Amino acid sequence: MPSLEPQVQSFIDRNDMWPALDVAYEVKHELQRNMLVTMQLIVETDAEAPDREELVIIYSVANKEYKEILGIWNDVSRRVHRALPRPFSDKIYVRLVKA
Repeated sequence: MPSLEPQVQSFIDRNDMWPALDVAYEVKHELQRNMLVTMQLIVETDAEAPDREELVIIYSVANKEYKEILGIWNDVSRRVHRALPRPFSDKIYVRLVKA
């Protein structure tokens, strides 16, 4: 597993999100079998609740149409969220973008 930014590492440690991170990397490797994908992890503050932080997993997908990306996002989000018990799953957000 690549090294993480200190803010991301701290957030994952505080919220015991290692199972979701394992799934996130597993999903990335699976997606890479069929498409060009990169992954980035960031911690963002919720715009509606400034005292709330959330982990954002960003998958950048190349050479796919929006409809395909939406379907991939739906599957990936479900898998990552299932790896965590509530309330931790409420602190993670999966974003797919077209590269």
